[in-house]
Amino acid sequence: MLSRLAEGRPLRGMEALIPALVDGLELLVDVLPPRSVVMVSAPEMVRTRAAELVATSQEFLAASWAAAASGGASPIDLGASSIGRWAMFESML
Repeated sequence: MLSRLAEGRPLRGMEALIPALVDGLELLVDVLPPRSVVMVSAPEMVRTRAAELVATSQEFLAASWAAAASGGASPIDLGASSIGRWAMFESML
């Protein structure tokens, strides 16, 4: 996976690695001015993708722990990439 990313080739779920690649994350709703208008053109697609991102992060963490149990390095918790459920964001908008 990482070799494909290094080559600049996108992969489905690659955004789950963001917490391992940057120092910190901010939510969009935290950096917008108060009372900003946000339009979501495909809300069902966003909900589905948000759920997939949470699941992918959990799968990466489980695989990392399995590798660590076999003598590999301790896992990197990518849970920050699944910082919230879509319903939480909807209530902020």
